[in-house]
Amino acid sequence: MVDTALTPVRSVFRWIVLLALIALVSACTPSLGSGKVLRQAIVGKWVNAQNFTIEFYEDGTGFVPGVDGEVPVPATDFSYVVTDDSHIRITMGDLNGAVVEIKIEGDQMTWIGKDTGVSFIYTRSQ
Repeated sequence: MVDTALTPVRSVFRWIVLLALIALVSACTPSLGSGKVLRQAIVGKWVNAQNFTIEFYEDGTGFVPGVDGEVPVPATDFSYVVTDDSHIRITMGDLNGAVVEIKIEGDQMTWIGKDTGVSFIYTRSQ
């Protein structure tokens, strides 16, 4: 025999448990547009086909080592802000707030200058 006096209480309790589970799962899942996935994936050292490297650190800074050659490039520190799931705003020397599209698939990062359309492909360095 079912006690009908407890049925509404059980129903409310089930809804509370269900809502709590939904809230917990939502809190643990990166939201779209938050940039959280990119913020984690970009950290590390990356190298392109010309053997140029770029390093991104967790604290929103990075480093490009100097390059010798016909057009020498000095070693440069930079800072960056992840603005959404596929863009960063980078400040490095004369690049003050340049927006760059970043696509990371596995160990490959494609860097596309928003203003220039120029792209570079990097591979995660071991």
